[in-house]
Amino acid sequence: MKQRSYSGGEELPLGLSMCMAQNPYAYSCFARLSNQERRELISRAERTKTASGMNEIVDGLVGGGMVGGNARGTM
Repeated sequence: MKQRSYSGGEELPLGLSMCMAQNPYAYSCFARLSNQERRELISRAERTKTASGMNEIVDGLVGGGMVGGNARGTM
């Protein structure tokens, strides 16, 4: 799977970057995550095999499931 770089040096899976491109607020939420939370989210995205699974990850991100150190079991 192709990956896209973001400013933190990690690589984003293409599906994750596509989902976040459809929701600019999602990338804003992603940018507020700690480096550890970003790595966990990227790892989860790499294990996701479906578009609906990727959408669930992004929805959890936007819904506050990963923002500001508040994982609330979404990882």
